Amino acid sequence: MEEIDYEVINMLLILVPFILSIFAQSLVMGKYNKYLKVENGIGLTGKEAAERFLRDNDVTDVSIAQTNGSLSDHYDPTKKVIYLSSSVYHGTSVSAVAIACHEVGHAIQHNQGYSFIKVRSALVKPVQFANQFSWILIIFGLLLSFSGLFWTGIVLFSTIAIFQLVTLPVELNASYRAREYLANVVTGERQQQGVRVVLRSAAFTYVVGLIASLAEILRFVLLFVRNNRD
Repeated sequence: MEEIDYEVINMLLILVPFILSIFAQSLVMGKYNKYLKVENGIGLTGKEAAERFLRDNDVTDVSIAQTNGSLSDHYDPTKKVIYLSSSVYHGTSVSAVAIACHEVGHAIQHNQGYSFIKVRSALVKPVQFANQFSWILIIFGLLLSFSGLFWTGIVLFSTIAIFQLVTLPVELNASYRAREYLANVVTGERQQQGVRVVLRSAAFTYVVGLIASLAEILRFVLLFVRNNRD
């Protein structure tokens, strides 16, 4: 009976995050593509809206560049460059200005010394180390039933979940800044709704990422406990 219960839990910990991930990606792409066809009503491209947002917040040392790919938009704090995909950089859609201003939100966070972005920046190197070595420690800990090795791997892997947890307020705050700014710029109920929907669907992907990491940790812990009981 215990074995059956474990297998059910194990399967749920694999399937639920996977299904949520597929749903989140479909949601983002669906909302992005939907409002990519809706003009923002102000005639500004994503690049122009980003420049205006930066200027209105007295951020003068951040540049904007075009990058390849779809939904590849991001802010690089080391270079102080906002990278926008072609459809966002040149586009005059609701999706274009929403995403462009979200990335500007990150630039403003760095400019103002937003606390959570400082914490996230401090976690980058530990997370990179954890990505490289946590799996090795966890797998060998499981194979050898070596609790010290296993739990060290779990602690390392947990830094990834902590990073994702800290990322949530960073992303939500950037979206909030973009939404509040565009509320005074973009006119039209459909356009305003589009801004909210695009930003909300993008934020959901970060929630799913955190859930997936926590589920993976729990799955490994249950596997270790079961192996040591056998």
